[in-house]
Amino acid sequence: SAAGLDVSGMDADRVLNLSGRRARAKLLVKAERLTSDTGGGLMGIGQRMTWLALVSMLVCVVGIANAMLMSVTERFREIATLKCLGALNTFIMTVFLIESSILGLAGGIAGTLIGLVLCVARMFFVFQSLLAHAFPWGSLGLGALISIVAGILLAAVAAVYPSLRAARLAPMEAMRIE
Repeated sequence: SAAGLDVSGMDADRVLNLSGRRARAKLLVKAERLTSDTGGGLMGIGQRMTWLALVSMLVCVVGIANAMLMSVTERFREIATLKCLGALNTFIMTVFLIESSILGLAGGIAGTLIGLVLCVARMFFVFQSLLAHAFPWGSLGLGALISIVAGILLAAVAAVYPSLRAARLAPMEAMRIE
């Protein structure tokens, strides 16, 4: 044969089976090489990815806090009107926390869907035919759920300061601001 192997006495099915096993072994070696740096760090994702995730979360919190501060600034009159009508500080805080949590839910779902598509695409290109045999549906689902909950929690944490600022706003001061 061309590869230097003696294939006399082997039928076509046996040769095809052996070539399939060889291709599978090559895929396993490639997959092992590409996943060798995993482990360690937070939840086994590696130290570099842990750092990247933490910095991304910090940027997320700062961005949401900025958006909520702008929302409070634009609604000075509405907040003052609510306070003049008897709204308590806790009610105003709750309104802003719910708004922020809804933003976090929407962002968490969008980010999770984009992440799942990219994850499955990358896994398909790395593992190819091996993907069908050992696809981690449970881990993927758990990761998606954690991502959505983290989005909601990060948005709620980011909205604490803006909602406190809105709740502490004096009604007469807010009415004078133009």
